[in-house]
Amino acid sequence: MRCRSPSSARASGRATLSATTSSRGAASLDRQPQADVLARRVDESPQMAKERALAPVIVETWLAAWAPRDPFCDESVRHLQSLIPDDHCFVVVTLGVGALPRSLLFRRWRHVVPVRRDLAPHGRWLPDDATPAMIEGPDAPAAPRPGQLWHQTGGKAHSVFRWDGTDWTLYGALRDDPIISKQGTQECGFMEALASAHDLATWNQGAEIIYTFDGSTWGNA
Repeated sequence: MRCRSPSSARASGRATLSATTSSRGAASLDRQPQADVLARRVDESPQMAKERALAPVIVETWLAAWAPRDPFCDESVRHLQSLIPDDHCFVVVTLGVGALPRSLLFRRWRHVVPVRRDLAPHGRWLPDDATPAMIEGPDAPAAPRPGQLWHQTGGKAHSVFRWDGTDWTLYGALRDDPIISKQGTQECGFMEALASAHDLATWNQGAEIIYTFDGSTWGNA
């Protein structure tokens, strides 16, 4: 049997340690890109919509008009939507005093659909900081700037015009119909409706606010 010298054993041990260290270093390098990918996924994940209570004056005005009737009917939903000064949002309302709760959940998306797709990106227009605010009224605004939009109101008019520097030309049509997900047809508590709103908000980027009102007493102390 051949014996190994102490020096050979030490050299072999150093080689083994070096190989182990290199293997660990390679594994660490392999894991680094994965960590970077996970970090990017977290950064790129959609932000959770913020909850904001409906202003008391909005709730009072709406309930005063519809509580004696059906607050979940289409006309009632449109009335509530018209009171909210937000072009793109979700709304959750739960009612039920001494009874099973019923909830209303809808998305409000007020936007202009241009008559030609080249007039606005993605075939729609929403106001932003770089765009003159759209003016609404039955009569054309005086001294408009080029590019100014005017929504001609009155009756059921939806036409939107654009000032081209010399005249008002048809730009598109205003769309402001609520997209209703829950309309009080069955029992649904506030937290359940709110969870549904957050889920829908993750798929509708731009709707950053969920306006809420919980007017139910069922199950509350």
